[in-house]
Amino acid sequence: MKFLTALFKLIYTFAALIIGLVLASLLIASLTEKKYIYDLVDFVFANRVVRLYSGFSGLFLASSAVFVLLGGFFAKKPVRSIAYNNPEGEVTVSIKTIQDLIEKTAMEFREIKNISPAVKKDKKGIIISLKTHVWEGANIPITAQQLQKVVKERAFAILGLDNISSVEVNISKIIPRKNTKENPEIFDNNGESNDEL
Repeated sequence: MKFLTALFKLIYTFAALIIGLVLASLLIASLTEKKYIYDLVDFVFANRVVRLYSGFSGLFLASSAVFVLLGGFFAKKPVRSIAYNNPEGEVTVSIKTIQDLIEKTAMEFREIKNISPAVKKDKKGIIISLKTHVWEGANIPITAQQLQKVVKERAFAILGLDNISSVEVNISKIIPRKNTKENPEIFDNNGESNDEL
């Protein structure tokens, strides 16, 4: 889907740029030696209203194409690190470092099979989302609450992140303790283990 969106933007950008430049050029000169172009230019130049509309349309399309192109260059890039200030100066912590700490912390819980953390920052602070698989028999409300508390405490104690606005836990799967073919819900159609997130 992203590929189609990017392709559509590219096609629109070049089409708008070409149409815009062609329409804007009607205000200045003809494009070729063909008679119909001269007739079109004569018609446009003879009628002041058509000339103004054509020129403004061309300028609008050309400028919108340029803005679309520039928008791609200046688009907001994903956050790869989080910075905060302490009395000695600025500290920057990479998203990967935060994710590694969360993964190590989560593996201390015997109820958790695996975890996939995502970290993002908004105006309120840092949001940590945890997509988790838990072992069968785990008390999910207690495990989730303890996980949220420990992740928040460790992020502050080890990394100094004190502006964590929320730790969201998404239990996406419960994994049976016996990893055999008698438990088909943990295997895909080929009989291979399907424990990944």
